[in-house]
Amino acid sequence: MLPKAHHTDSTLVNHTQGNKAGVSKLKLLVPPLGTFFTPLRLNDAFLHQDEVRRISSRRFVPPSFNDVRAILNTAQIMSLSKDSGIELVTFDGDVTLYDDGKSLTPDNAVIPRLLSLLKRGIRVGIVTAAGYTEASKYYQRLHGLLDAVHQAKDLGDLRNNLIVMGGESNFLFKYDDDVPERLVWVSRKEWVLEEMKTWTEDAITGELHCALTVTWTSILIRITSSRTPQHSPACSRRMYSDDEAGRQHPPQESCCRYRPFRCRC
Repeated sequence: MLPKAHHTDSTLVNHTQGNKAGVSKLKLLVPPLGTFFTPLRLNDAFLHQDEVRRISSRRFVPPSFNDVRAILNTAQIMSLSKDSGIELVTFDGDVTLYDDGKSLTPDNAVIPRLLSLLKRGIRVGIVTAAGYTEASKYYQRLHGLLDAVHQAKDLGDLRNNLIVMGGESNFLFKYDDDVPERLVWVSRKEWVLEEMKTWTEDAITGELHCALTVTWTSILIRITSSRTPQHSPACSRRMYSDDEAGRQHPPQESCCRYRPFRCRC
């Protein structure tokens, strides 16, 4: 399979860019595969991961989903770094650059690598779900990186290539060396897509209400279509009583504490 790897991934790219019918050979081999827009260095990526995971040395353990994902991720990184000019790299905050709920402190090992990207003229974006509308709040979470950029005098104007997108892509800040927070607010009108500029508050609110209605409707359908009632552990231990005629009678009082369902005990 390895000698055909480059041909295989090129076929995937051709299918994507040419809108061709059917699927590529790589897509057939890995059905959950997403969309790639660049050729993948699958040979180099496999050899690299094979040194780490010893995939080809296994006798009884086949390649796992995580093995395939690691190979594809490595192949894409190799392709982007060697075959194409990268203009923008974005990172999540929590559980990516730093631990969940923590901050990007000065001793974080990722900071020198981010500075290296900036020095190469690559724009660096930190995309986080934190919905702060004040630059000072983002400075508290990212002060290690922001202070390092401020102290790196060799960056020059390249430090302005650092941006922070917060609030699930609702608030944009860019680096500014002249303010204490190192970040300044960017007006929404300057960065949203042209089609987004026509959106009104009423239209957005209506869309959110529609999504909420669909969500609750789906929940109710799942509840009402369920055939297995949820009940207390004691519910399954309740015994039916027999009368003299041999008929069974269920308990008079329901032992089920979940009101949406009728107890079947």
